Amino acid sequence: MLTGDDVDIGELPFLVHQELDAGKYITSAATISRDPDSGRLNAGIFRHQVQGSRQVGFMTNPAHHTSYILRNLRDQGRKMEVALVIGHHPAMLMGAVSKLPGIGGELEAMGGLLGGSVEVVKCKTVDLQVPARAEIVIEGIVDTDPSKVEHEGPFGEYPLYYTRIGPMPWVQVTAITMRHDPIYVDVFNAHSEHLVLGALPRMGSIYRRVREAMPTVNAVNLPLYGIRSALFISMKKKVDGEPKIAACAAFAVDPILKHVWVVDEDIDVFNQDQVLWAMTTRFQADRDLVIMPNFLGGHLNPVTYGFHREEKGPMETKLIFDCTLPAPPEHFPQKCRVPPEVVERVQPNQVLRDYQPGAKLTNS
Repeated sequence: MLTGDDVDIGELPFLVHQELDAGKYITSAATISRDPDSGRLNAGIFRHQVQGSRQVGFMTNPAHHTSYILRNLRDQGRKMEVALVIGHHPAMLMGAVSKLPGIGGELEAMGGLLGGSVEVVKCKTVDLQVPARAEIVIEGIVDTDPSKVEHEGPFGEYPLYYTRIGPMPWVQVTAITMRHDPIYVDVFNAHSEHLVLGALPRMGSIYRRVREAMPTVNAVNLPLYGIRSALFISMKKKVDGEPKIAACAAFAVDPILKHVWVVDEDIDVFNQDQVLWAMTTRFQADRDLVIMPNFLGGHLNPVTYGFHREEKGPMETKLIFDCTLPAPPEHFPQKCRVPPEVVERVQPNQVLRDYQPGAKLTNS
């Protein structure tokens, strides 16, 4: 354990991945804080620039619960205690980026993925609990005074651009605890690893919570290069208007979402060609496109805007693409298919075994 003058963040093997990154960053820490109203522990993954031997940056999305905690403490004139947890079972990373109802619950989500309770221990210098089996824990204090900021960035973010550069709060490190000969875990920022980590857990959260609003939803997908902002939803539509309810529920679950495509249950949302086909043949923009400006969104997307449209800010325009067929009893042309009984009868392996080069193929 390192405390006081013994603390030196530089002793940890932080990395630089992208050519214009402003230096070394902590990219894989589950940052734990406490909601001052409920007392619940909250976790999220954010970037932390190494700014000195006892200082790291603190850049959070305004739409994320950690930012709500920071703003709440700022209103109360209180500082914010944090613990940056590095290295544990992958379930910790998955739980930390899940989208849960209300503030907190990420450690419980982690336990759900592990199939049992997560053992926690008290931090040494802050009033927080962290997973007991973590490799490294960095404890510290964030001064919530709006004037206590320092220039942060650039950093390669998940949209694959360098975004959100400027004055940010920082963490004053008060302690570093670690296991003997710890393993440092890193996430490759602005890379497929970054996108997968941010998308996969959210898919489960979005699916579960959107189904609460619209039970006819049967699948969701965040395609890789939709950078967490594009969502495909399939549903067994019964009544016209249901797709828009499902899409709005998804926007409420995850503010980073920007474009939502809703398709019928016969479309595989994990096959982008099928989604594109549905959009081309079942969607007409003047009827099926919904445009909703001035939503809180993914502030790291380079095209987000502020109250004054020409200024940079955290808002964006959401789109809903309703690519579903009309609800019964409306008629729509039937899609083409080979008769199912013929498909079942075909045995490709047998055909290939029986085929002789130069032989004449016959119908059977």
